Amino acid sequence: MIDGDTLSADGERLRIEGIDAPELAQVCKAADGSPYACGEEARRALAALVSGRDFECSGTGRDRYGRLLVVCKRGLDDLGDLLVKTGSVFADGRYLASEAKARLAGEGIWRGEFERPADWRRRRQIEEAELTGWVEALLPRWLTHWFEDERDNGR
Repeated sequence: MIDGDTLSADGERLRIEGIDAPELAQVCKAADGSPYACGEEARRALAALVSGRDFECSGTGRDRYGRLLVVCKRGLDDLGDLLVKTGSVFADGRYLASEAKARLAGEGIWRGEFERPADWRRRRQIEEAELTGWVEALLPRWLTHWFEDERDNGR
């Protein structure tokens, strides 16, 4: 398991199509308000579902990261749908009816508070860009002052 929506097989990364899992570093709130690692929980749910079971994954397209987009089935069981039904991941264009049922039943992530993974990633990107901009703005001044101080102190 790479994370809650990505498997690895024979050196290939397989992205389960139609779902979006919380990121590994993502933290959500349980029903009682306590934080829990929902990204790790999604990975554990995926591991539990595929452990000892022969799911067959097939796909032809690739995502922007080069991962093969797959649908994984074992008989009539669809791995993406099972993950959505348990509230471990979100539907992303597929499995919307299963997500609605999981939400109404308060399954998994739907029991507490969370930020959708796409929103969480976007917020992280903005925070990183702001931090990078702040560092880039201050670093040249800091370096300039450091060199001036070194020159003035005769070092």
